[in-house]
Amino acid sequence: IEWARIEPSEGVFDPKEIEHYKNVLLAAKTRGLKTFVTLHHFTIPIWFAKKGGFLNLQSVFYFARYAKICAENFGDLIDAFLTINEPQVYALMGYTLGVWPPNIHNYFASLIVQINLMRSHRAAYDAIKKVNKNYLVGIVKQLVWYKPVDGATYYINKITANVLHFLNCEFFLTPIRSKLDLIGVNHYFSIRVKNFKQYRLHERDSDLEWGIHPEGLENVLLSL
Repeated sequence: IEWARIEPSEGVFDPKEIEHYKNVLLAAKTRGLKTFVTLHHFTIPIWFAKKGGFLNLQSVFYFARYAKICAENFGDLIDAFLTINEPQVYALMGYTLGVWPPNIHNYFASLIVQINLMRSHRAAYDAIKKVNKNYLVGIVKQLVWYKPVDGATYYINKITANVLHFLNCEFFLTPIRSKLDLIGVNHYFSIRVKNFKQYRLHERDSDLEWGIHPEGLENVLLSL
């Protein structure tokens, strides 16, 4: 669901767009599909961006209000609410590397955004549950598998891999684990770690030329 369509101006919710998404969801349900619906997939309303987006401490309030509107209007047509898609990718690309809007290259800003995304998920979870405690609410997380390379530096590689895994997984998921009914897993890469360096680990390439390493998916799921 596109937040900017639902709430084009602050506090103004568009009934025409709400009806559009109802029709989309109803069309899916009448065809026997289960609906796993994401509320935030990288893009945000312009009015929200002008307030600083997820750098703004009040972003939690705005996102929870939007989630509540979605629950009230679409809840019976949704099998699972997924609050945020790949929150750490959003922070990395927009605030660490600065290659996505708002094109900020600042590690501290990226940390603040990640914390506010954690808070926003928790607030949205509570807002949706207040509408109906039986609604399923989760998040979609991009997870990498880090494998230490054997050899003379194995223990250094293992510690490095563990730190990277913590930053990619537990750092974000642990603070919100009590507010998760499910986790959507996006797994694209397995990484070989050696002497503080990272190398793609794969058996073959996909059509996107991204490495495919089935063991990585297995290990990500076991770690969860």
